Amino acid sequence: MEDLNGIEVSKLLRSVNKDVLIIFVSTTREYVFDTFAVHPFEYLLKPYTYERFSKMFDEVVYHYTDNKKKISLKVPYMELSVATCDIVAVVSNLHSVEFRMTNEKVIKSIMPFKDVKLLLDEPCFIEINCGIIINMDYSLSIKDDKMNMKDGTSYHLKIRNRNKIKSQFTCYMVTKIRGIDT
Repeated sequence: MEDLNGIEVSKLLRSVNKDVLIIFVSTTREYVFDTFAVHPFEYLLKPYTYERFSKMFDEVVYHYTDNKKKISLKVPYMELSVATCDIVAVVSNLHSVEFRMTNEKVIKSIMPFKDVKLLLDEPCFIEINCGIIINMDYSLSIKDDKMNMKDGTSYHLKIRNRNKIKSQFTCYMVTKIRGIDT
């Protein structure tokens, strides 16, 4: 890696495979925020404990196994099973529900929106407006009363409870960032 640092290498990896898990191991916290551009799975700070490494390794194994939580989507003439972690947003659209997925596909379901609300049991999902649930793992920021997503879309926050939504989003993101140091 003569002329490349770890962040540059990870950008190359991410350009080839956007689903690869990238783990940074460093002796310094100095570059942790620079790594956000490549969406790392983890940033391990040396020296780390066996327990910390073991926990991270278990999460990697879990990611690559089929133990992910799934939801059954009713689509015309069949049901699809999708991993909840692959759902970016759920939007009620007249008499259907659109599931916007990480692979940029949209799955149109004929199930009622009230049946989708079970996603709210997951800590990463939040209802930000009537008929709109987003996965905060795929959100970037809240600006101008809109939730901005990594895929470039944005969704209006409901006026009622707007501060509660902003607070819940902020707490979730802080918890995720703090997870780096635990």
